[in-house]
Amino acid sequence: FLTQEMCNYVVSQNPLLIQNIPKEFITQEMCNFVVYQMPILIKNIPEEFINNQMYEYIILQEPALMKDIKEEFVTQELCNKLLELDLKNIIYIPKKYIKEFVSIDVCINAVIMDLELINILPKEIITQQFFHRLIEIDPTIVNRISDDIKIYDLKDTEYSFLEYALMYELLDM
Repeated sequence: FLTQEMCNYVVSQNPLLIQNIPKEFITQEMCNFVVYQMPILIKNIPEEFINNQMYEYIILQEPALMKDIKEEFVTQELCNKLLELDLKNIIYIPKKYIKEFVSIDVCINAVIMDLELINILPKEIITQQFFHRLIEIDPTIVNRISDDIKIYDLKDTEYSFLEYALMYELLDM
């Protein structure tokens, strides 16, 4: 028959095997070990053993795992830590949390670093103020924005980005 010691040993040798351990033998220490050895295995950890520290650890190790974080654990602090690693990590933050937790300035800086990131931002963020601040920081960005973004209607005006840029003579024609 199975013992706690046997289960501990099996998992210590191969963390992936936690998925085969009966629930009554799973401990917090075992779960911590598994997550710190192989962050992707957080999917195999019973919910009652998951905590904020685990989620923080896994996203700092593997930012793409942000998608596996349960909603109640997503916080502004967690999003900030992910973005402190690299602003391009904004791609891993679900749009609803970008709107809720990420400042316009951070979004603008991410877009300046990688223009393609504008496509992952929630449309509510892309306002006249957003483009105006973006252009103030980098006036050349207007000429590098894709056509589909240029025709995007700004949320807070009746103008498209292109019309807005032309009105304010921001675009080299």
